[in-house]
Parts: sequence; structure tokens; C-alpha cells
Amino acid sequence: MSNESKRRRVDPPAREAPSVDVDDDVSPGDVLRLLLARFEKQEEKLERVGAELTATRRALAELTDVVESMTPTFDVNEQLASVVFSHVNDVRTRVALSQVSSVWRRASKVVSAQPAALEFSPKMLEWYQKGARLGNTECERMLGCLYFLGVGVERNLDTAMQYFEKAAAKGHAAAQNGVGRCHYEKGRYEEAFKWHTKSAAQGYTNAEINLGILYEDGLGVTKDISKAIEWYTKAAEKGVVIAAKCLRKLTQPAA
Repeated sequence: MSNESKRRRVDPPAREAPSVDVDDDVSPGDVLRLLLARFEKQEEKLERVGAELTATRRALAELTDVVESMTPTFDVNEQLASVVFSHVNDVRTRVALSQVSSVWRRASKVVSAQPAALEFSPKMLEWYQKGARLGNTECERMLGCLYFLGVGVERNLDTAMQYFEKAAAKGHAAAQNGVGRCHYEKGRYEEAFKWHTKSAAQGYTNAEINLGILYEDGLGVTKDISKAIEWYTKAAEKGVVIAAKCLRKLTQPAA
């Protein structure tokens, strides 16, 4: 073989040994034991992560089962709303309450059916809070409703808005409407108009009614009765009695 060929030959790079910090006088058997110890620690970490994931799945399943079985004869949200409506006589206030969610509107129709027997359970609040901590959108929205109305908790618009905003950020139309209601209560009508518009763009009926109210009263937007009629009509066409009443008030001549 020529000298040139000999110069071109390059020995292959040596394989790197596993990274283990040991003394030079440690035997190969000790190195192997150190590596095995490291693998065992990694396995323990994986087992802990797996256990946490299993616990989270179990908690979600338990939450779902409890909420679904909590009130076997009627919807838990309508039960809550019925308690509130049983103490409200003012028509305007009832209209405002019905804007929070469709369940409040449905509850207003059945409130006469033994309202005194319907009580809010602290257990409901506990499970809504657990669900919200796990990021459940509907639980976040319902907590917003509870704090907005002061049912089972002290009324707090700021806390209500925080929960509404969490669900609204995920595109929840009812929660977007709830954010608008909080701004309305605080007198921030332009912000209320913005959020009700977002919700109504998804076809949420209560937001359509709220836009009608804002246009009718000229709050957060230039007063425009024709626009108010337009939004009331959208909701009335879906069979909403309150919207139909608001519509008749604007379209029928005074007696």
C-alpha cells in the first residue's frame, strides 16, 4: 500500500461511554450499578406523572357523575335560578336576570311550582369550584352567575367577571354575555355593548335582547329604536316571551 493511501486512512471515532461521573479506580460493575440506579429514578418519576394523570382523569369523571346525579328530577341550574326568581317581583329586574343565561329564562316560567322547596346546596358551589380549577368552561360560567347574583356566595361583580372572562376567552357565548352584564352593572356601557355584540354574533339569544335594551336606552351606543326592534325581533322569533314583550312595547301605539 502506498504512503498516500496510508495517510488517507482515518480511524473511526471511539464510542462515547455513558455519562457517569466516577473515579478512575471504580470497577465496571460499579459503573453498571450507577447507571441502573439512574434508570430506576427515571422510572419512579414516570410512575408519579402517570399517577397524577390518573388522579386528574378520576377527578374529572367524579365531577361529571356528581353534577349529573345531583338533582335527578330537574336541572341543577334551573333549581338555582328558581330560588332567585321566587324572591323577585319587579318585572324589569326579572328581565335583567333572564339575560344571564337561558336557564334563568326557563326558570322564570316554572318559578310558581313550589319555589320554597328549592334550596341552593353548598355542595353545588363546591363542585363548581372544583370544576373551574380543572378549567371546565361551564363551571367557570356558572360561578360567574353565582357571584353575579350573590346566590350561595356574597355578591361580587369583580369575582363574577373573572370567572365569566375565563370562559369567554374560550369563546363561550353565554360567558361573553355575562362579561357584558358585569360591565353594564358597573356603568361601563360601551364595554357592555362590545361584549354583548360578541355574544350575539354567535346567535346567543340573551345577548340579542341585551343589545335591544342598549339601543332602546341609548347606553354605550347611539339611541336607535329601529335597531332595538331589530334585536328584539331576532330573539322574539326564537320564541322568547320577554323579547316579544319588549318588542310590543316599542311597536304598539300607546293606549
